[in-house]
Amino acid sequence: MNSTLRTTLTLLICLPMALSSSVYQSIVYPVADTSIRRDRSGQNFGAQSHMTITRTSGSKSRVVLMKFDTSGVDITEDVSAKLSLYIAGTDGDEYRTVKISRVDGDFDEHDVTWETYDSAVTDDHVMFDVHRDHVGKAGQIEVSGLMKAGEDFLTVAIHVVEGGHVQLASREHPFSSRSPRLLVSKMDSSEF
Repeated sequence: MNSTLRTTLTLLICLPMALSSSVYQSIVYPVADTSIRRDRSGQNFGAQSHMTITRTSGSKSRVVLMKFDTSGVDITEDVSAKLSLYIAGTDGDEYRTVKISRVDGDFDEHDVTWETYDSAVTDDHVMFDVHRDHVGKAGQIEVSGLMKAGEDFLTVAIHVVEGGHVQLASREHPFSSRSPRLLVSKMDSSEF
């Protein structure tokens, strides 16, 4: 089943933490993230502070992989999950369309390469646009539909569908406020 959702990138000026008493929020940081490159298919880039994504059709294709430990998240219909990504750079194109796909499988951040990556990308995905004026800002993308009840990890693959490249901050970025994260919110239905 293909669950496609087209969304816009919501820019953050500051991370809102003051929530009403009926909403609980947790922040889940990635346990692994890396980029893999077709033109350097045997190299590992797991320790880099930035990750670049491009289209997957060319010889210089680059894909970002992220894995989040969601074992502590009770995934139900009243859970909302947003992936926060810091846009560190883009090329000269006005905009580019990015796709985030759920992945069935695992990877080791410090060992995976284009040659060794063999997990299956599912049909479940969301797409969003990145504009030049998003550079230097964090944005949130709704990814609740990619999370599955009973799974301990959410693993995603990110690449460009249309337009030029995008550079994202990784979990190794020297400014932790720019690291990717899942913002998980849950309504407390016991008050209703």
